[in-house]
Amino acid sequence: MGRLTETEKAQLLEEMWDTKKVILVCGRHKIAPGPDHDSPKPFSGCRDCWQVYWTRTVARIPPGERREWLEKIWATLRVMTEMVEKGTWDYQPFAHPKVLEKDDGNGDVSDD
Repeated sequence: MGRLTETEKAQLLEEMWDTKKVILVCGRHKIAPGPDHDSPKPFSGCRDCWQVYWTRTVARIPPGERREWLEKIWATLRVMTEMVEKGTWDYQPFAHPKVLEKDDGNGDVSDD
């Protein structure tokens, strides 16, 4: 991302002080992860990053479609839970992981 022009800076400051807007960021990583292709991605294992990500994702769904969307998510989670309980859940993430750790200075370890 390049430097902001004076016009872009003024617009950003105006948006930041708009009392009708909420800006969510991860307090640890100082980023606002979201579903947009140009948004930063959540840090793996960071609860705050993922909370911001999902809050932003749900906020983008038109209000009239949120109930249907949440019902689909709950149905998916119920099926996944039942499969885990029956021992039929076959998803195995990171079967051959390559683990890299870096302390970001805030007590968190990230994989980047």
